[in-house]
Amino acid sequence: PMYQVFVNLTGANLIEDVETKVLDKVTQVAPTKDALLQVTLQGRLGLHPSEIKRERLKKLIDDRFTPMSTHIRMEVTTFSDTEGEELPLHQLICDTIQAMIDESPEYRHLKDKLTDIVLKLKQLTLNETISETEIIEELRKDSNVLKEYRDKEHQIYKGDQLKLW
Repeated sequence: PMYQVFVNLTGANLIEDVETKVLDKVTQVAPTKDALLQVTLQGRLGLHPSEIKRERLKKLIDDRFTPMSTHIRMEVTTFSDTEGEELPLHQLICDTIQAMIDESPEYRHLKDKLTDIVLKLKQLTLNETISETEIIEELRKDSNVLKEYRDKEHQIYKGDQLKLW
């Protein structure tokens, strides 16, 4: 059997709140060991969605209920008490990816290109009609684009270095 569980996380401010709400809602369904379980997280959070670790939630659910398969979907956004613009989920994802890339000085200069690749990969994996082979081929193309970009950048740097002599 397949169980679909929708968890309203509106108002959750701590990761512990999220975990408790998810486990409470899944407990109501009580999936069997041969079940396929899809948990969809929804609502407006008081914490950034990137703080919710899917693997941790999956482990909590799997340890307690041992379903055959658990899939967690995120359809959450944030809210704030401050006067300001709320960001759409797509913008939150972009900001999160770029913040992660910023942590690595080696890749900062590729931030926009890497963000585009990650978003493209996200879209490809959500499209159930695309095969793994097609996804890998798209990644290969993006990898070649990055290599060309890096090679050009290296040539420019090398050229600047020669000018210094």
